[in-house]
Amino acid sequence: MRVLMVWIMAVLMAFGCVYESKLPKMEESNKLLWVFVQLPNCPWCHKMHYDIVESGFYDKNISPMYALEILSKEEAKECGLKAQIFPTSFIVDPRTNEALEMFPGYVKPDDFLELLTIVYE
Repeated sequence: MRVLMVWIMAVLMAFGCVYESKLPKMEESNKLLWVFVQLPNCPWCHKMHYDIVESGFYDKNISPMYALEILSKEEAKECGLKAQIFPTSFIVDPRTNEALEMFPGYVKPDDFLELLTIVYE
């Protein structure tokens, strides 16, 4: 049983966080990471995803400052990001892999851009 537990922990640690390999590239480009955590059947998650990502708002206004990573609740937990309200946005510093800010819940695109601009500066 003990061997099985050690093996499971080793496997989990080997996979790590899904976005860690992207961090050096973001650091070079002087971007921060916006981690968008959503649930599959969450209407507010779908609305925020549509309003910001699918509409082109992210590409036009946010992408010069932030790289985007969309994660499930489980993937976020593996990265050490604990969300209890959905959607939740985390701003991660690629140099330290530390969450700088957390914005729980739906945020309108213009308000979200204002928040992101403040954090970036």
